[in-house]
Amino acid sequence: MKSSFNTLPGILICLLFCLSSSSLLSQTFLAFLESLEADADNDKKIEAYLASQKEVPIIEGNSIIFIAHSKHNARPILRADFNGFLNRRYVQDQSLGQMQIIPGSHWYYFIQEIPADGIINYAYGYGDASYSDPLNPNQRLIFGGLTSFVAMPAYEPAEEWIMDHSIPSGAVESMAFNSKILGHERQLHIYLPPNYTDRKTPLPTVYLHDGTFYVNEGRIPQILDYLIAHQMIQPVIAVFDDPVVRGKEYRGDEDYRQYIGTELIPYIDGQFETSKKREDRAVIGGSRGGLSSLHLAHALPLFGNCGVFSPAILPMPIPEFTKILAGYANSPQKLYMTGSTFDHIWYQDAVDLKAHFSAQQALDFRYQEIHEGHNIPAWSSLLSDMLQHFFPF
Repeated sequence: MKSSFNTLPGILICLLFCLSSSSLLSQTFLAFLESLEADADNDKKIEAYLASQKEVPIIEGNSIIFIAHSKHNARPILRADFNGFLNRRYVQDQSLGQMQIIPGSHWYYFIQEIPADGIINYAYGYGDASYSDPLNPNQRLIFGGLTSFVAMPAYEPAEEWIMDHSIPSGAVESMAFNSKILGHERQLHIYLPPNYTDRKTPLPTVYLHDGTFYVNEGRIPQILDYLIAHQMIQPVIAVFDDPVVRGKEYRGDEDYRQYIGTELIPYIDGQFETSKKREDRAVIGGSRGGLSSLHLAHALPLFGNCGVFSPAILPMPIPEFTKILAGYANSPQKLYMTGSTFDHIWYQDAVDLKAHFSAQQALDFRYQEIHEGHNIPAWSSLLSDMLQHFFPF
């Protein structure tokens, strides 16, 4: 049987549909809104418009247009990097996620301007629940949950994020470690570089906060494989330590410092072929883990290198925090810090700390800013620059 389109009426129908889709595709979103009648039922027109687009959210110039449907008669709220995901503990103005209704429909929209190389994580909230975007297939793990994301045209993922199965892989050993000082058992993951047993010289060590998150979401072992295979950094041993009482440990807790300095590091140095030199040891963390890294690198004479992703100091004022750091007996030799412009809650902390550390002439300080949010994938994309600063090949 011949196709129904293989007739003149069928060809005309197909032509009209294609022309209609092409017209919708070339029409800007605001122009489309103006074409709608406010007192009409516009749901089907909106669905046809969305179907004509190459992707949703829609990217027009430097703007991202987020579009969501109501759910059980509840209007959607946009929770995204640039409004702190409306975390009620830190974001007082919940209207920052309010979406505008499209007249004559159950659809809502929100327009946000984004730099050409930016990437945004987001979800839609209905009451207390949040959902990824059903119109967008692009999702990734953010702090243990699937979150939608949209990348601008000029955004390029770090080269080491591209999986390369042809390069040698290091080994990751997981173990329980009992801390007498803290009075509990902790989970550790130890990364050993490829051909570790054949190496004759002691290796630098990197200590990372929030261990399992960086192993899984951050893919740090795979990134280390890439950096080592391409001779971008020296081979390193990485120690991933999981917090148990994170809120207490990562705010400069003295018992936690004693655990790191008198239990964990001596254990690692005794079990593995590590360099005992201060300049061959780094402590790295993001958010509160960055706060803790700054405490550890200034309080202990053990870390020559300190890496800080999007430091979360708030609610403590920066002058009060830097005064605490100045009161310690030590300081790192190298400090690499990042700030994320769409980190709604803690971006200003990074900016203020940049001004503070830039004034310290004896410190080898580097600062890197990205158009992303407050999350581990964003930080992992900068690990290459950080480690090349600490341990160049």
